[in-house]
Amino acid sequence: MNKKIYMTTGEFARIMRITKETLFHYDEIGLFQPELTQPNGYRYYSIYQTEILDTILLLKDLGMPLKEIKQQLANRDPAKMLHILEEREHQINTEIAKLRSMEKWISQQKSKIHFAMQIDPTAIFIACLLYTSDAADDRISEDL
Repeated sequence: MNKKIYMTTGEFARIMRITKETLFHYDEIGLFQPELTQPNGYRYYSIYQTEILDTILLLKDLGMPLKEIKQQLANRDPAKMLHILEEREHQINTEIAKLRSMEKWISQQKSKIHFAMQIDPTAIFIACLLYTSDAADDRISEDL
């Protein structure tokens, strides 16, 4: 075994920024297996497997269930992958628009609060106007 090409589960997990448990789980469900498994049970991953795991992690991050990722990897279909990526791109753009709207609202609220904080509360004058309708005015006149 060439130590320059193969890494232990811990080493591979560390460079891929995931946990060993994630690798064990992916192996358990048949999504991503180590390239070598020694008779003592030690698992070794090849540096050439990083691209496939990157794809798995990307698809997972895009919200694809692991079962669908497994199917996609087993039956690689560029047209389906393109559709998945375009769909997710649309979802991301919708989310960005929503976040920008929220950001604008927050900015407006902050401006209102800053403006309100500049007002001298002792300079506030509250005026109360009594409003009556014409019909009410007529009734009041009749009573007099």
